[in-house]
Amino acid sequence: MHPEILSSLLIAVALGVGAGLTLRLLRQYREGRHLGFWVFLAVFVLSAYLVTLAAVPDASGTWFKIFLTAAVMLSVNALLQIINVLLWEYFLNRKHNIAVPRLIVDVINFVVLAIAAFALLKNVFQVDLNALLVTSTVLSAVVGLSLQDVLGSVVAGLALQMEKPFAVGDYVEIDGDEGEVLQMSWRTISILQKNSHVITYPNSSITKQKITNLSRRSPFMVRFYVGIATSYPPGPVKSTLLSTTRDMAEIRREPKPQVFLKTYDDFSMNYELRFWMDDYSMKYVVLDAVATRIWYALRRSGIEIPFPVRDVNVRMIPEDMERMRKQEGFDTIYSALRSFPLFEGLSDDQIASVSTTSSLLRFSSGESLVVQGETGDSMFLVRSGSLRVEVAPAGDPGAGSVVANLGPGDFFGEMSLLTGEPRSASVVAEGDVEVLRLTKADFASVLSTDASVVETLSAALEKRLAENAMKTVSKSDSEEHDSHRTTRADILSRIRGFFGI
Repeated sequence: MHPEILSSLLIAVALGVGAGLTLRLLRQYREGRHLGFWVFLAVFVLSAYLVTLAAVPDASGTWFKIFLTAAVMLSVNALLQIINVLLWEYFLNRKHNIAVPRLIVDVINFVVLAIAAFALLKNVFQVDLNALLVTSTVLSAVVGLSLQDVLGSVVAGLALQMEKPFAVGDYVEIDGDEGEVLQMSWRTISILQKNSHVITYPNSSITKQKITNLSRRSPFMVRFYVGIATSYPPGPVKSTLLSTTRDMAEIRREPKPQVFLKTYDDFSMNYELRFWMDDYSMKYVVLDAVATRIWYALRRSGIEIPFPVRDVNVRMIPEDMERMRKQEGFDTIYSALRSFPLFEGLSDDQIASVSTTSSLLRFSSGESLVVQGETGDSMFLVRSGSLRVEVAPAGDPGAGSVVANLGPGDFFGEMSLLTGEPRSASVVAEGDVEVLRLTKADFASVLSTDASVVETLSAALEKRLAENAMKTVSKSDSEEHDSHRTTRADILSRIRGFFGI
């Protein structure tokens, strides 16, 4: 056998063995499993060319040039495929956690193949590249005008890959469509919607729209809105809504879930429940679970969700319905006043007279019922909830300290009611509070008809002041305090002066 043919055969065998070993090493990578066809095709064509070149003396014909070009281009392509796996995927992505966009890799491969093609045209086919460039300029102008939309998408795709506003696997919102980014190519981006539909956007249109990356920030906030009938106080409603987010692993404990009363509508008070999550793919599953829990929690609490419908109900309403409602409110206030020690000296008729003009009020957490230093002519009786009493030094209202706590059965503001004195302390609700308010006008009619009531109230008020003094004055100061204690005569004089008796 001719030595040159034998040498070419040995080279071909060496190329085949080397290709086999390379593919065997690359099989451990997912991308390397798809290189077999291109590598063996390149090795086969290159080996065939080498053997043919050695066997045929005159290898300068056009077919041999085409044969050489095919062998070189296939070899360059196979080499680029191997570099893609080793450099881009293994070394950069896996080893150093640097994800190079596929579009950038494709551009680099295209440039290398183009350089190889121009080199073959010049050195193998002896083509004048200057003339080719002049011709290609005119051709590029024609092709560019006809494919400007496609080229615009390609350029936009390059810009998206460089800026990286989102990546494959991110959840995004584009033009009102929300979904997961499935694929980013030269020309398009594919989005998988919640309904499993795939929407494909041209890259050129993506760059002209507002893009919201829903996966870029973690944790992210989720909102749920619900309307509640206006007859239910916000405090219990908020507690019920917050209870639905407990014991759910997908909802973060920090930041804590929150509930806000947002708006008042014709049929409802609208609340917003906010909570935070880490996994956006679970958003709608968790929303469904929270919405389901809210229905059951509201039903257990006896809270109704109103609907914007108008029902025409024909009911037989008693003629004295309004009187019955007023009587129910009167009975509530009467029983509350009758049980308070301050008014135990008043007769039932006098309590009833005050009850007709008194009112029941509700306050939420953090609201001030009275403010230290302000004038007032009312007192409050606590029916439910808890309050704190704060006293601030003169001239520094922001440095108040808590001196007492009040609960059901307690009352405050009696000195302002009976003598018109300014408030000696601030009283703030610590939760939902219901109080009974009595004003100067409520007592005026009783005092004007029965002067003996003044004696009764002054005696009760003196006793109340003495009890409060014993709680706040130490034993060592008790004798000094007794000398400055407000006497019954002084209280009686103040009441008569305030009411003009």
